[in-house]
Amino acid sequence: MSDSRDKLLFYSFIGAGFGVWAFVRGWKTLRLTRVIQEIPTSKVRSLALGLAEVSGTIAPLQVIQSPILKKTCVFYHCKVEEYRRSGKSGHWVVIKDLKTFFPFYVEDETGKVLVENSDADVRVHIDLKYQTGSFSSCPEHVATFCSEYGVALNGFWGRRPLRFTEYVLEPQDVVYVLGTAKDNPHVKEFLKNQDNIMMGISEEAPYYVISDYSEKELLQQLSLRTYLSIWGGPILFLACCAYILWYFGIK
Repeated sequence: MSDSRDKLLFYSFIGAGFGVWAFVRGWKTLRLTRVIQEIPTSKVRSLALGLAEVSGTIAPLQVIQSPILKKTCVFYHCKVEEYRRSGKSGHWVVIKDLKTFFPFYVEDETGKVLVENSDADVRVHIDLKYQTGSFSSCPEHVATFCSEYGVALNGFWGRRPLRFTEYVLEPQDVVYVLGTAKDNPHVKEFLKNQDNIMMGISEEAPYYVISDYSEKELLQQLSLRTYLSIWGGPILFLACCAYILWYFGIK
């Protein structure tokens, strides 16, 4: 009984810290939500310097193949996790995390603007989510990836419990971009607005989101996360602190 109480005390300290983190993160998400709501979507031709948002299709400058699905893309994020047990519980541990992001143009009916790849908060749909089973056969594209990147599918006791996730942004995908429209340092003199301006991040306005969700879908996601973090974080913190105080006999 004492061991279980000690373990619960350990998780209570972790939970209290996570509750504080979630609360702070919730307020940051709330600020981002309000920024998205307040800024109107601009056409590329009418972009002005400063915080702005645009929407259009991806016109690539350079492409690459994603590691698992072999999709032609300008961005991929591939993650492999392994489920590891610790006593009666367990958790997922990231054993491989691959990410590549090339600059690209966002193009609408009025023109195109360069989108840089530094420090972007990329929020995209999941293109692949696969978890190994004890007896099921592994898809060929997953097996090929494991062979190429040195991920062992089998362990000492049989098939390893692995989870594969891949996100990609492909040419012609429709994307929403919130960021700072600023002078393009890669060019000197161009007459067209699209060549003089690029979308990125600045110290004055540290918001830079690239997403293949629509603005409405993105706002729905952010609102839900804000609600859960701002309310759930303090509740978790108080519950964990109550157990810690009880454990040490403070009333």
